[in-house]
Amino acid sequence: MIPAVEVAPQTVEIPEAVRREIEVFSVEVERYRRGQVGDDQFKPFRLQHGIYGQRQSDVQMVRVKIPGGGLNAGQLARLADVADEHSEGICHVTTRQDFQYHWVRLDRVPELMTQLAEVGLTTREACGNTIRNVTGCPMSGVCQTEAFDVTPYARAVSRHFLRNPLCQQLARKFKIAFSGCVEQACGLAHMHCIGAVAQVREEGGVERRGFKLYVGGGLGPAPYQAQVLSDFLPVEELVPTCHAIVSVYNRMGERRNRNKARVKFLVDKLGIEKFRQVVFEERAGLEVDPDWNAYLKDVDGASETAPEVPPVESGNGHAGTEAFEQWVHTNVVDQKQAGYCAASVTLPLGDITSEQLRDLARITQRFAGGRIRTAVDQNFLLRWVRQEDLPALHQALCAAGLGEAGSGTIVDVTACPGADTCNLGITSSRGLAREIRKTLFASGDAFAKDLEDIKIKISGCPNSCAQHHIANIGLFGSSVRVGDHIVPHFQLVLGGQTEENSAAYGMATVKIPSKNAPAAVRLLADTYRKERRDGERFNDFIRRLGKARLRDLMADLREVPKFEENDDYYRDWGHDAEFSLKDMGVGECAGQLVEMVELQFGESDRDIFEANLLLEKGRHGEALERVFDATLKAMSAMLTTQGVQPDGPQKTLELFQERCIQPGLIAHSDSRIGAVLEDLPDRVLHPRVENPTADRVRLRIDEAVLLVEACHLAYNRMKITPAAPAAEPAPAQEAEQPAAVEEIAAVLDLSGVQCPFNYVQAKLQLEQMEPGQLLEVTIDAGEPIRNVPKSLRNDGHQILDTKKVGGRYRLVIRKG
Repeated sequence: MIPAVEVAPQTVEIPEAVRREIEVFSVEVERYRRGQVGDDQFKPFRLQHGIYGQRQSDVQMVRVKIPGGGLNAGQLARLADVADEHSEGICHVTTRQDFQYHWVRLDRVPELMTQLAEVGLTTREACGNTIRNVTGCPMSGVCQTEAFDVTPYARAVSRHFLRNPLCQQLARKFKIAFSGCVEQACGLAHMHCIGAVAQVREEGGVERRGFKLYVGGGLGPAPYQAQVLSDFLPVEELVPTCHAIVSVYNRMGERRNRNKARVKFLVDKLGIEKFRQVVFEERAGLEVDPDWNAYLKDVDGASETAPEVPPVESGNGHAGTEAFEQWVHTNVVDQKQAGYCAASVTLPLGDITSEQLRDLARITQRFAGGRIRTAVDQNFLLRWVRQEDLPALHQALCAAGLGEAGSGTIVDVTACPGADTCNLGITSSRGLAREIRKTLFASGDAFAKDLEDIKIKISGCPNSCAQHHIANIGLFGSSVRVGDHIVPHFQLVLGGQTEENSAAYGMATVKIPSKNAPAAVRLLADTYRKERRDGERFNDFIRRLGKARLRDLMADLREVPKFEENDDYYRDWGHDAEFSLKDMGVGECAGQLVEMVELQFGESDRDIFEANLLLEKGRHGEALERVFDATLKAMSAMLTTQGVQPDGPQKTLELFQERCIQPGLIAHSDSRIGAVLEDLPDRVLHPRVENPTADRVRLRIDEAVLLVEACHLAYNRMKITPAAPAAEPAPAQEAEQPAAVEEIAAVLDLSGVQCPFNYVQAKLQLEQMEPGQLLEVTIDAGEPIRNVPKSLRNDGHQILDTKKVGGRYRLVIRKG
């Protein structure tokens, strides 16, 4: 049963600076509502205070910073109150150990901020171009394999940067993580801007603490593995070195193009040796601040010790039940302190209700001395639980609806908010996560021992908020046009790992319709069971299988039925309406254009697939050639929609920049593709790399995948109406003569221009004209006169006159 313990928030006096900060936010909200502050001004201010706009109008997502994931029972109780009052009674734990609330009214945000500040919590700098929440291994201080407890060090860095003038206007977001050991998943140091992994050295017979410090990691559309800045950084140098790194980034990082502005690009541009030199020079020039190391005076005292918890009832026979034994197997680990355990509280999709939060606060107070931590896998971790109390703890968790087993296993699927609420989401990642969980439970494999080490992570777009790159089975949202409709899809990314601090990223393989994604996961699991070798782990099995076999394996699941045969494929999970890319610009094209563009995209996808095969075989030079071909074909496909036939790579690049990038058809302000577009000239004009390494080829492949996906997405935003086949016209009989002579507004000679480019150029010219104006177009006989008038009529324009002039036809068209 849930302990009969009342937990009340322990409020503190709000510091004057924080109170003033909330007052300023309140004033700014009022000015925004009155129209005295524009969107462009208000947005960065709002983000700096941890407030995101949602896909839905007039509501916000509010993110609460939880440094290192540490909370107390009273704070849980207050977070529950906030959920009830502002967020429909639901909270969400994120992959950065934060709390998130959705559906919050903007005018009530200052009230919410005040409620959080009363218990020592803040939203400040949880979003925007700032130092985000500093994360740390939730097992820090109790882990059997850690070098030492990194908690006080993570908190010191977090305190140093919070509201620090240095990081109020960074070029882009900046993420820091701490890990106590090398082998485990822990802090995922390799995927962070700064990753600190605890190290211990013996010098002169004295143990000395330090960190192996990594810089320049990051996921997102172009994932980078962090590089080693220092093999051993003494703890005394931690804060000033982190300060120097951020200072160098703030001064030297890219600011004109935000898509190249993450620190990973600066490290890559300078090279790790030069970056290291600049950082240490910067550190040497800093004025010493006594606050840097003030925390070190009592660093051991800052670590947790066993709480004083009174004895609890035995659990009334709960021990020994199948549910309890399964929960202990997946959710409980022994601490390094004898007699104590850490127990994970599984939160499906990271969600928890306000009532469950209150129950968890009582459970935390009763079993763990009032202390709990959030984890990057979107769960909670209760530490310092006595082993003999485990049955009673699980019984209490079950009573609160929080006793599910499977933490960290295949059924513990990680998912970002996706298209349900996020402005950048393409597909419903949470909807798919629910279906995958349902499939695993229905098949009886939710707790299968041979599958439990497989991690599944799902992002609604390539931005990797759910960290799909480090999953054994990762998926990210995309879309594919089929005829007149758009089908939600997910790209499969296989072979990533969380172990060794996210030491390896997965690679994109095939794209699957969203409605077939659960079956794809099921097929991967079944094939692994049938064909794996003794002791072979999933990632090793995937590498041995190879991409060609994976493509063949998934062939049936990649198929999409026609809309008329099964329209369910054309709806996203949890949505009744047909799938669409809402809030995105639309254009038009028609007829033969559809086939030509989709053929070019198909060839581009095939080139990327072949590049991956060649990479597997170590044929790096040939792989780069396929990447180059894929890039050119994707650009050519988009130029086809503009009625352009470029000759050669340089002309293709110039026209792609002019026709697709500069007008915003491929949105260069979008973080998913902007960085790739920045490097595009170099990739097209200098495609060859001398002695390319596997890592360099893999990066080029990833870039090509992003470019092709961005072109696919831009193409899918267009409203495409294929023209119906038309019989050979009798041109003179088709004419709809104007009643009176009218002035021709524009003349277009498309003699010699093939279909469908002649139609597209006529369409683009008409788009620049006013309704009712006349356009005179000259086109060739044969296919052009059969197709162009039909396509223009489908677009709503009127063919007023058709005359044969020699071997060509002259049309007079009224813009519709």
